[in-house]
Amino acid sequence: MSSSLSRDDLLCMTGIQKYYGEHHAVRNCSLTVAPGKTVVIVGPSGSGKSTLLRCINLLETINEGSIIFNGQEVGRDRSKAYLTRRQMGMVFQNFELFPHLSVLENIMLAPVRILRADASRTRREAFELLEKVRIPDKAHAYPDDLSGGQQQRVAIARALAMKPRLMLYDEPTSALDPEMIKEVLDVMADLSEGGMTSVVVTHEMGFAKRVADQIIFMDAGEIVENTAVDVFFSGDITPRAQRFLQQIVH
Repeated sequence: MSSSLSRDDLLCMTGIQKYYGEHHAVRNCSLTVAPGKTVVIVGPSGSGKSTLLRCINLLETINEGSIIFNGQEVGRDRSKAYLTRRQMGMVFQNFELFPHLSVLENIMLAPVRILRADASRTRREAFELLEKVRIPDKAHAYPDDLSGGQQQRVAIARALAMKPRLMLYDEPTSALDPEMIKEVLDVMADLSEGGMTSVVVTHEMGFAKRVADQIIFMDAGEIVENTAVDVFFSGDITPRAQRFLQQIVH
């Protein structure tokens, strides 16, 4: 599936191939993401969704293809990976918080250590982020004192503290109990509706329907559908995507 770069696009991936030995995990995948848009990637387990997401911020080295981010080719030059990741926030399935640091300290660590940001300003901004993710009263708590949903919201705030141009979410609710999923999705929806550019790998189809501008459906490492959200949920899609949607929605 082809993809062409507009000068307005924040991200353009073209012809991405990723192998693990003889396993062809991502097959000739292309996509573009415009500023302020939310792209949701769905598909069965093992379809290459998370691998493609990790290729975006160069956690995985691509074998072939092109990744243009913010007008710069970044996919072929590993020396740019560090600078590229500083402009992308990544939220994983597991929260990856430092257990010996308070919530506030977890959020402040990267801006102060990596960006050399002013500590007092970063502290104020961290409190603002905790308001944004709806846990302002947890600034001085430690991760072990929080629910899974609260920890994931701290992880989102920590990613936002680096002031990323793009947020990436890798099934951020898959490790949560059902009653905690909504609180995390609501925060993610607030960010998307506020104009944060996002790429989200998820099985939460209600969330996809609510906030996505574009749906990517993957199967066996390929992008089978790349379409507007209303088209995807109208059923005007390939039989393979229809089967997936019927299974996951019902």
